[in-house]
Parts: sequence; structure tokens; C-alpha cells
Amino acid sequence: MKAVGISLWILYIIAAVIDIHAVRSEEEGKHRLVKPMLMPILAAAYLTMSIGVHRAPNGLLVIGILLGCAGDVLLLDNRYFMYGLLAFLGGHVFYIAAFLFQIHREGAAVPGGAYFVFPFYLVYILAAARPILAELESKMKTAGYVYMAVILFMSYVSFLLLCACGPRYALTFFGSLLFVLSDTILSRQVFLNEPDRGVMETYTAAQALIALGFLV
Repeated sequence: MKAVGISLWILYIIAAVIDIHAVRSEEEGKHRLVKPMLMPILAAAYLTMSIGVHRAPNGLLVIGILLGCAGDVLLLDNRYFMYGLLAFLGGHVFYIAAFLFQIHREGAAVPGGAYFVFPFYLVYILAAARPILAELESKMKTAGYVYMAVILFMSYVSFLLLCACGPRYALTFFGSLLFVLSDTILSRQVFLNEPDRGVMETYTAAQALIALGFLV
């Protein structure tokens, strides 16, 4: 199973590179074909590798990854942008649950000092997210604040996981930060009409790192 898992990870990397190239070269047909395959491949790679290294898979994490697939498909059509946002929102909720479950599974305790990092996430909302959200209509603005709060909380809980369970979850934490960066870039592209400067690069890396942290 470990060999199969490694093969699937290689396949994920290849698919991600193909998709990134398709976006860069504006090959819309190839992008629409490859993008929906990314998260199912990643979920399969995580599951098979977990079995291969004799670690119990985290089912909540798998659901979070697959909700990312739903979001990927929905965002291929701008008409379904809000539904895609909801799919990713659900994915972040499942990631939060997966991180908390992992802390409980390992019987770990979160150091008290870890909670003092939370204000830095609030600063991010004010410094980076607020200029984007200010451009939205009132209904979208509420949805934007909710989404941003949830993804930042996801990243914060991944930090608690790192503090409680040790440096093997550093990849998951860095992945969560990349996810925040990816969504920030995407938001600036959609709402501020800025050029695409790395959405898929940061997104595919983020998802992979979050999953890899559970395999180290």
C-alpha cells in the first residue's frame, strides 16, 4: 500500500503541475478536465499512504479534502461562486474538526501560550482582508467575513495542533497559512480585478501540506 500511496502522491504532483500550466497558458479545456481530479487523487494518496505507514486515517480530514473537490468544480463556473464558497467553507469546518479530533486522539494538551497567537489572526483580517471585503455588497460582505473568520480559525486550530502534538504537524500548519494566502489572492483577483498571481500554486501546495502533516 505504501508504494501505491507514493505513486498517487506523484500523480497528484503531476496533475497539479499540468493544471497550473493550463491556467498560465489559458488552456481552459485542460483546466476544466484536470482540476476536478486533484482532490480525489490527494484523498486517495492520503488514505493509502496512511495505511502504508500504519497510521489510522483521519476521516474528517478526508471529507475536508473532498469538499475542496466540490468547491473546485463549482468555481469552474462563476454562476456557482457562492456554492463553491460554501463547499470550501464546509471543508474548513471539517479541517477544524479533524485537527481537534487529532489532538484528542493523541491525548495531547495545548500549551497555554499558544492562545496568545490568536490576536495576530485578527490583525490579518483588519490589514489584509478588510480592504477586499470593503468592496463587497452588504450580503456578500457578511458571507465574506464569515468565510474569512472560518479559514483563519482553521489555520489557528492547526497552530494549536502543532503546539499540542509536536513538530510533525508543522507541514499542516504551513499548509493552512498557504490556504489563507491562496484565498486572499483569489479574493483580490475576483473582487479587485487583480491578475492571477499564484492561486493554483498556493492552493495545491496548501492542500498537499495539510494532508502530509498527518503522514509524517
